[in-house]
Amino acid sequence: GGTVMSFVLYEGVEARAEARIAKEEWAKLRDRIEYEVGEGERITFWQAAPRVVHLGILFFPLVSISLPTLALTLCEEQSPLFSAALGWAGAWMRSVWLTVLRLSLERSGAAFIKWGQWAATRPDIFPRDMCTALHSLHDAVPPHAWHHTEDSLRRMYGVDDISEVFEEFQQKPIGSGSIAQVFRAKI
Repeated sequence: GGTVMSFVLYEGVEARAEARIAKEEWAKLRDRIEYEVGEGERITFWQAAPRVVHLGILFFPLVSISLPTLALTLCEEQSPLFSAALGWAGAWMRSVWLTVLRLSLERSGAAFIKWGQWAATRPDIFPRDMCTALHSLHDAVPPHAWHHTEDSLRRMYGVDDISEVFEEFQQKPIGSGSIAQVFRAKI
């Protein structure tokens, strides 16, 4: 359930008292913000904050070059003289922006990779060059580090060393997708 905040103004209530009540209500709400992350599992705002900061850092380069890229693209479309003189700059900035978009999505996790994969299939919604740039998310997703896989396997099988379960396990994945990797192993 959520908290519904409502502020009712009564005649004669001082502004300072209203501000104090609003501040207290905001503090209560801030402390109780919860996000559903799975079946019955919840995290608080403060638990989610590091991920939000991490995503902000990952997407900062994309956001910071978006305005110059847009400006060059619009100027190129509006002015034939500008297009002849600096058209290459707009095209170059656009290709840089598309590369940074793809890299940001790759590094942001499975949900963002899935969004990029979906966007790559929608040239009816997104520009064709964007769909082309994001197409590599379908089959060229960078694999995660080996220690993540090893930790997951140890936890799943309840062992200290995966050699207790596997006779052989090649650390290099033979396939990597947005939510899974495929390894060659021998039990």
